[in-house]
Amino acid sequence: MVAKGDEVITIYGGALLLKHGSEKVNLISQHMRDLARLLMQLRQLCHVPALQLKQAVKPEFFDKFVEATRTVSGFDKKERNLNQYKAPSSAQKIGYATKKAALIGKGQAIRCRDSNIKKDVDDFLSLYDGEWSEKVSSNALNALAYRKHNKPETLPLTEYLVKLRQ
Repeated sequence: MVAKGDEVITIYGGALLLKHGSEKVNLISQHMRDLARLLMQLRQLCHVPALQLKQAVKPEFFDKFVEATRTVSGFDKKERNLNQYKAPSSAQKIGYATKKAALIGKGQAIRCRDSNIKKDVDDFLSLYDGEWSEKVSSNALNALAYRKHNKPETLPLTEYLVKLRQ
């Protein structure tokens, strides 16, 4: 319901639908749900129950975006190793979707000739480009790499190899 009720999320879903086509509708809805989870967390953090994404894409909300992304992705501050995220790929996807949502907001501001909103989005994107990788992406990528390299390798049972050979 949150995804359906937010203009930026529906525009984002429509853009993905145009890009990938209807055969990827499950992937598109997953991306929209990720943004909706982020928005719900932002609403809790900001104590604004009716907050919309286009209202939140401002420089003063950037740190709330980081905190909300970490919360949605299961970031554990107490964990001091590379497994700080329960869902590091979710953090990566939300980061990409956040930037895309900001660009959608910027496009709407340009169409409406609203220079104040455009400046806010530009400032938000400057913060994103400068700080997102250190605060979110690098930890998530490190966690993904760590899990990939330390994944236990399962070997087939001997009886399966015998059957295969026969």
